[in-house]
Amino acid sequence: MKAIFLCLIRIYQTYVPDTLKRRCIFRESCSCHVYRQTKNAGIIAGIKALVLRSKICRQGYRVFTINERFKMQLVNGDVIDEKFISRRIVDPYHSAIAALNGKLNDVSVSGIELSPKVQGNWKPSPS
Repeated sequence: MKAIFLCLIRIYQTYVPDTLKRRCIFRESCSCHVYRQTKNAGIIAGIKALVLRSKICRQGYRVFTINERFKMQLVNGDVIDEKFISRRIVDPYHSAIAALNGKLNDVSVSGIELSPKVQGNWKPSPS
């Protein structure tokens, strides 16, 4: 049974076009995660991983920062670290912050110094 399930996952990964697959919010794709769980812990663990991932890998997440690291709150309330979030989600935030930092470094406002907040946002603070 385990071998059949693993085979079905490989068929999905190989033959289903990307345009028909959901875009995963995790760095390790859902099919890779389910495959790994099944291979390492058995068919029951693989099916549990499939059910859980299909519930939480969807829109409704919230991205935020803590101590200059991105976090994601999933639809079920769990919070995951940046290292588990898909690069397609995190990279645009990094690009936007880099662009904002570059623009703010070029801005000169008399009597006001711009300083970073802990979460990567910027605010004016008096000199």
